[in-house]
Amino acid sequence: MICKNCGESLPDGAKFCTECGKQLEEARTEDVGGAYAKGTDAKKAPLDKSPTVWIAAAALCVIFVAIGAVAGMNYLKSAMSRPSGTLANVGRGQSAPSRTSGGGASAASQGSAEERQSAVGESPEEQPGTQFAFRQLTGEEESLKNQIVGCNSGVNDTLSLDSYDDNYAPGARNAEYTWDQSVFYALEGYENHSGYANKNLCTLMRRQWIRQATGNKIEYEIYKNPYSDVINKIISIEYLNQGLEVMEYYYTNDAKVSFVYKYYTDNYVSSHATPDKSGERFLFHNDCLVTWRIINGSDIRNHILGAAEARRMKNQFNSRTMIYYSSLSEADRASFDAAERNIINAAYNTYQLVQNQEGITQIKGNVFDSAGNPVAGSQVTLCTSDFRGALYDATTNGNGEYSINVPMREYSYNLKISQAAHKDCLLYALHTGDGALELFVDSAYLFDVNEDKAGVRVILGDALNYNTSGSGMQPLSGAEVNIREGLNNRSGDVFSSLVSGVDGSVELSLPTGGYTMEVQAPGYENMYYDFIANAFKDMNVYEFYATPKMNSGEYRVVLSWGERPYDLDSHLFSVVGGRADHVWYCNMRDGADNELDVDDQSSYGPETVTIKAYNSNDYYKYCVTDYTNLREYRFDSYEMSYSNARVDVYSENGLIATFHVPTAVPGTVWEVFEMRNGSINPIQRYYKDAENTEWWLY
Repeated sequence: MICKNCGESLPDGAKFCTECGKQLEEARTEDVGGAYAKGTDAKKAPLDKSPTVWIAAAALCVIFVAIGAVAGMNYLKSAMSRPSGTLANVGRGQSAPSRTSGGGASAASQGSAEERQSAVGESPEEQPGTQFAFRQLTGEEESLKNQIVGCNSGVNDTLSLDSYDDNYAPGARNAEYTWDQSVFYALEGYENHSGYANKNLCTLMRRQWIRQATGNKIEYEIYKNPYSDVINKIISIEYLNQGLEVMEYYYTNDAKVSFVYKYYTDNYVSSHATPDKSGERFLFHNDCLVTWRIINGSDIRNHILGAAEARRMKNQFNSRTMIYYSSLSEADRASFDAAERNIINAAYNTYQLVQNQEGITQIKGNVFDSAGNPVAGSQVTLCTSDFRGALYDATTNGNGEYSINVPMREYSYNLKISQAAHKDCLLYALHTGDGALELFVDSAYLFDVNEDKAGVRVILGDALNYNTSGSGMQPLSGAEVNIREGLNNRSGDVFSSLVSGVDGSVELSLPTGGYTMEVQAPGYENMYYDFIANAFKDMNVYEFYATPKMNSGEYRVVLSWGERPYDLDSHLFSVVGGRADHVWYCNMRDGADNELDVDDQSSYGPETVTIKAYNSNDYYKYCVTDYTNLREYRFDSYEMSYSNARVDVYSENGLIATFHVPTAVPGTVWEVFEMRNGSINPIQRYYKDAENTEWWLY
C-alpha cells in the first residue's frame, strides 16, 4: 500500500500513514512487509555525513548549555493574548519494531531453549481477554483516586489564581534607581557573583497546571540556588491556541524580582534574553520598573525611568533607543504604569504558586490494532501498584490516544487497556515523580482473543563493541533470556526462558500480545526490552543491545529504534569544569573524554555514548535528532515518532532510566534528559520547527 500524500510504503490494511500522518482513503497495494515493519534484513548503506551535510545538521541541533546561549525561535507577535501595554506599537511506542526475516534461530539457540509456561496464579494477566476483579481500595488509595478524578475534571489541576491577579503594588519610584545585573549574569554564565550560581548547577524542579479561565496548559521550570535553596529563576510556558507565551522571571536571593523576559514562540527551547531576540524585557529595582525594553527584529526601544539608568546602558545601547519616562505622553505613561503593575503581579503570583501548589503529571500513550491502526474507544484503567485497585478510567480518542492526569508525586501505577472481544494489554510499573511533566509509555496493541500464536526472533548484541569484521555489533551469545507477559513487567512469573545462540539470537512462538524480555549475561548489565508478538506478521524480528558492566563514575546512554528513519543521532552537550562541549558524530570525543562509542547509520541502532567520569558539579544534556529527515529539510516528519525509539541510561548500578519517544507527533528533535547535581531530570520535549533557527553553541 502506498500513501498518496507522501509516497510512503505501508502495510496492507493500514488506515493512517506513519510518515505524514494522513488518513489513507484511497491507496494502491504493493508487496511490502507486515504491520509496523518495512524493508528486509539488509542494512542500508550509511548516509553521507560529509561536512557539507553535517554543518547544516549542526545548525539544527537543539540544546542549551550553561554559559551561553542557545537562541530560540522567538518573535514578538503583533497580537498578544495578555499584552503588558501598548506603548510604541508595541508539547511512545514499544521497543524496536520488527522487520521481515526469513532466517530462523541457530541450532545452538533452538537446542538450548527451555520454554516453560507459568502456572495460573495471582498475576492479573492470567486469563488474557477477560476482566479480572478489582479489590476495594484502602483509605489512602481512595484519597488518591479522588485526587486523580479531580485532576481530570478540572478541579485539582487548575489554577484558581491567575498570574496577573492584582495582589501586589509596585515600589516607590526613584529616578536614581538602576538595574543590578548580578543575578541574570550569574545564572546565564556570563559573570561570577557571590551567592549566585550558573543555572545549570541549580536544582531544577518542574511543575504544570491548567489555567482555570482558559483551559491552557502551563509548564514551569524552577531553578533553586544550590547554596541557599532560594528560587532564582522561574520559566512559565503557556500553551495558547496558537503558539506559546513564555515568561522568564529572575529573582534575587531576598526573593525580589530583578528581570523578566516575555516573548512568544512556536517551540520552547531553553534559552535566555539576548539583544538579538524579539520580545519584552522588564528590569526592576526595589519593585520599581527602571527599564521596559521592547525588541522587534532590528527595532529596539528602551523606555527608562531616569538618567541613572541611561548612564548604565550607554555602552550597550544607542542613546536614540532611549525614551525617558518624563518625556512620554500621558497615554504612554499609563501604558508604562500598567506594564509595571502587571509584571510585578505576574512575578510574585508565580513565585508563590510554584512553592505552594502541587502540579500534575500527564500519563500519555497510544493503542493500536494488529495492523498498526489506532484503536478508538478502548478502555484505559489506571490501577494501583499491585494491579488490583482501579483508580481512574479513560477512553482512547479517534486517534487511539489517551492522557490521564495524576498528582505530581512519587508513585508506581499500572495500566490495563481493554476492549470487547480482545485480549487485555497490561503495562506495569509506570513511575511518576516530582518534576515529571509527561510520562510517555509503551504503545499498547490489542489482539483478538482468538488470534493465533506469533513467531518472534530476537537478535541480541553488544551495545559497545563491534564484531571481528567491524560490520556490526558483537553478538551476545549464551545470554539467559526471560520472557514475562505484559509491557515493562520486570519481576514476577516468567512465561518462558531461553538461552541465546552463538549468533546472539533466540526464536520462539508466543500467543499474541505484549511482552517484556529480561536479558542477563556475564559481564553485562541486565537489560529489559518490551516487544510485541503479532500474528499479522510471519515473523516479528527485533534487535536489542546490552551494555558491558560500568565502572564507578561512568554513565552510558544507549539509543535504539526501528527500521525507519535510517539514521537517528545522539547529541551529548556538557559543561565540565566550566568548559562547554558537544559530543556527536562530528566530534566523537570531547575534552573530558566523553565519547560517542557507536554511531549507527543504518536503522535499529545502537547509538552509544559514554560519560567517563561524572561529577555532580558537571552538567549534561542529551538529545536525539532525526538526521535522515533533517538532511532533507522534512522538519515535520512523523518517522522518528513512529520509530519506537527508546533511550536507556546505565550506571554502575545498572539500568537507571528509560525514555520512550512521544508517539504520533511531527518533529525531528527530541530533547530527552539532563543530568545536574547528581540526578537525571527528564525533559521529553519534541518539536519540528527548526528551519528558521540558528543555534549558538558555546
